[in-house]
Amino acid sequence: MGLGIVPKSLARLAPSNVVFRDLEDAPIMKHVAIWRQDCTNPAVASFIETLRHASAEGEG
Repeated sequence: MGLGIVPKSLARLAPSNVVFRDLEDAPIMKHVAIWRQDCTNPAVASFIETLRHASAEGEG
């Protein structure tokens, strides 16, 4: 068993054994990235750095 928070749009792609529940009063998030802390893949590190840079540019 597991739990994940995903966009509502993914519910239409769900297998028959997956249940989706709406969250009430949930904050709106534009983008979220999750990766393993012990990941050593340089492509992942580069992608995360790009996301951080883009996020910083979007602030203020």
